[in-house]
Amino acid sequence: MPKRLIDTELWNNEQIVEDFTSDDKYFWLYLLTNPHGSICGVMKYAPAIMGRDMGLHKDTIENLVYRFENNYKLIVVDKETKELLILNWYKWNWSTSEKLLQSVFNSKETIKSEYIKNLVQERIDMVSEKKQEDTVSIGYGYPTISNTNIIDISALSVYNK
Repeated sequence: MPKRLIDTELWNNEQIVEDFTSDDKYFWLYLLTNPHGSICGVMKYAPAIMGRDMGLHKDTIENLVYRFENNYKLIVVDKETKELLILNWYKWNWSTSEKLLQSVFNSKETIKSEYIKNLVQERIDMVSEKKQEDTVSIGYGYPTISNTNIIDISALSVYNK
């Protein structure tokens, strides 16, 4: 079973502190930690199952989903394919690790919604670009010697005493 860490700074987030109701906070924690989500931040959109998991009525879940999609702009739902994407999932759960990004890329291929698949690809590209920006390249200031047979040791001042 995958483990998910939640940054305690979540509770200092201005949007959560100022705008979220207690149901919103509970729903957001559910979205971030439920066992139905993939490494891409995509999960099946099933209000009845979500309601059962949270102990809330299906209508309450649908209202929460509406708020999170239209008011808070934190999720996208494709009702045709019944998939839900947490838009900023990558901020909490991805790194620039090649293995992780490959896993995300592989998981992306299982997404049915072309719209959601494109959004996930955009996020993969953003993380990959950040990885390239974060790479520090410092030139090696000394000459490298690949063939020691061509060195004339007598020319080195250490040996010319």
